[in-house]
Formats: sequence, structure tokens, C-alpha cells
Amino acid sequence: MATTAPFWNRSTFLVITDASRGIGKNLAIQFSTLVTSDSTLVLLARNLQNLETTKTEILATNPKLDVKERSTK
Repeated sequence: MATTAPFWNRSTFLVITDASRGIGKNLAIQFSTLVTSDSTLVLLARNLQNLETTKTEILATNPKLDVKERSTK
């Protein structure tokens, strides 16, 4: 198992754009495995339905994480 850097061992606030697909979605999922459970991820994209799918995938691995999804459309 990989060791997390000291930066990730504290509450973090992340805003990720285009989080409904591609690189943005993959970044959101990867970052969600690095941050502490008291962190907040704000996911932005035009497709709210796909954002909700990303949120579900994130919460499956880190259920206490605060994940907000917002459509930019």
C-alpha cells in the first residue's frame, strides 16, 4: 500500500472541473483515496447525471467524504 504524503494527512478542500468524465473524473476518484474523511470535494461539470455517478464511485471508497456536485450548465 502506498504511503500518503504529509500534505494529504489533513483536511483538504478540492475543486475539480469536468469531473463527470475523462481526466477530471479520474482525478476526482484518485484524490478521494488520498484525502482524509473530513475533506471536501467539489465536482463541477455540465452533465449532472454523470457527476452523480462520479460521486457514487467516490463514496464507495471513502463514504465519510463530503462530496458536492454542481452542474455548470
